[in-house]
Amino acid sequence: MIDLVVRGGLVASQTDVHPASIAIDKGVIVAVGQDHAMPASRRTVDATDRLILPGLIDGHAHFCEDLDILAEPYETGTQAAAAGGVTTVITMPWDTPSLETMDVLDHRRRHIQGRAYIDYGLHAGISAHSYPDAATNLAALWDAGVCGVKLLMVSTDPHFPHLDDGQIVDVLRIMADLDALLVVHAENPDINRRNKERLLAEGRRDPMAHAEYRTPLSENDGVRRITQLASEVGARVVVAHMSTAQGVATVARARRDGASIDSEVLARNLWLSTVDLAERGSWVKTGPPVRDPAEVSALWPLLADGSVSIISSDHAPWTKEVRSRGESDIWVAYDGIPQIQETLPLLLDAVSRGRISITDVVRLTSYNPSRIFGLRPRKGLLQPGYDADLVLVDMNRKVVLSDSLAKTYVGYTTFEGLEVCGWPTMTMVRGETVMIENEIVGSPTHGEWIPRQSRPVTASGQLTAGSRLGG
Repeated sequence: MIDLVVRGGLVASQTDVHPASIAIDKGVIVAVGQDHAMPASRRTVDATDRLILPGLIDGHAHFCEDLDILAEPYETGTQAAAAGGVTTVITMPWDTPSLETMDVLDHRRRHIQGRAYIDYGLHAGISAHSYPDAATNLAALWDAGVCGVKLLMVSTDPHFPHLDDGQIVDVLRIMADLDALLVVHAENPDINRRNKERLLAEGRRDPMAHAEYRTPLSENDGVRRITQLASEVGARVVVAHMSTAQGVATVARARRDGASIDSEVLARNLWLSTVDLAERGSWVKTGPPVRDPAEVSALWPLLADGSVSIISSDHAPWTKEVRSRGESDIWVAYDGIPQIQETLPLLLDAVSRGRISITDVVRLTSYNPSRIFGLRPRKGLLQPGYDADLVLVDMNRKVVLSDSLAKTYVGYTTFEGLEVCGWPTMTMVRGETVMIENEIVGSPTHGEWIPRQSRPVTASGQLTAGSRLGG
């Protein structure tokens, strides 16, 4: 007798939706098929009138505690993730010190253990601080199972200074030799710097100064440069938090030409625009910024045609106190908003409105991330042998997003007052229920570190040459 059968739902994959039940034993899926064919079980979950999706894999989130201005302990961050149907989160290397060496990786793993409601992977980082020892550090971190390595082409933060183009090429060569994944924040630092100098000279402190500081031109140039460099070197790259259709098209074109380059888009750049920035200022300040409504509209068709590889959250929650400091001076505000809990509800609403399909959602949030970040064959599919990570969804449920629903430590949502149609009602991680009807019922000891499992695969399905891990 097995542990559990989830009965009578509609199982959604990256290709179709079909009626099925799911049998689970010892945290792993053992069968997917007609209900009468399921083995006897100790427990059942009735999924009638529910969609069953693979749990989301959020490949870009900031859970930080040592940086006291960015407030999201792993307990609350993983609760917010579970409430939003996320079953695996991959966190960025910030905190003090940032994760750029094996010593910090070992410390970070010990620090997180016993404090996560869902499973988690880790991205390492490469900055000007660790560049001199890049070859040694990156080989060790990659062998240890990090999912990617974050690199900034632009940064004004002395905590994590960016690399110049020559250093970036060196890192790309190291990563290509390792068959490792580089996650790149692509902008042009010189364009940004000159824009900021001009705006400050003009006395600009209004919210729109931020959009004029970090322009689409700067992002598009950064995307063009990293795409060309990575293509010629043969390195594997995800371009993070892309906000322009031109940038996404550049990456998609390179991928069609055989490069191992993928694009990440965030829900914020599909729902928020410069209209929100002008009205709400520091509360919607992000980096890169939200774009004008025409740019937002241009991104939507790229979700369904395969140009966009993955959707993540870039969850970066600042406290209300810190956020309010930028209300009269946009330069004072920090970049980033809380959004890990809202990503799936926003996408489900888009399905309800006919903007994308539910198979697009699965492909962009589970199937592709599992391949791109090397989490096959454990995560991203509802198939025998995979971890029993799943989320039940009521596509008819209408919910108004509000601060009262937020599980994040900062206690608010950027999307206050927005009504969505489509709502996650249950989240399971390795067969254990961690969320029911927006209430957390799991344990912070349940989440496990998931090291990278498999060879890199781009969104187009091409395997890159070689690998330092089997599978």
